[in-house]
Amino acid sequence: MCTTETAEEKEQRRKQQKKIASKRSRMKIKMEREKLIDSLESLDDEKAALREELHDRTIECEKIEKENNALLAELIEEYGEETIMNLLNAQSTDSVAGGGQGSKNS
Repeated sequence: MCTTETAEEKEQRRKQQKKIASKRSRMKIKMEREKLIDSLESLDDEKAALREELHDRTIECEKIEKENNALLAELIEEYGEETIMNLLNAQSTDSVAGGGQGSKNS
């Protein structure tokens, strides 16, 4: 005996397939959303680490700048401001003329 699908059975099968497809689509969207949330959290962590590193480097830079200023003050006291300024100007002129590498006698 050959069975044929009634219109109601076809409709039920179609609804079931649609329901499965919708569930699959929602699951895919949920997975993508979770992946984006994980990525966002990771980027937030990275941003926080970079901000902390920037803060540390800024403090280090300020410390070195203070040391440089103290050394410059010592040099000025020892050799005089004019002598030190002439040396610094000559050094910056050599750096520009030498492509930023300073002058080297070979």
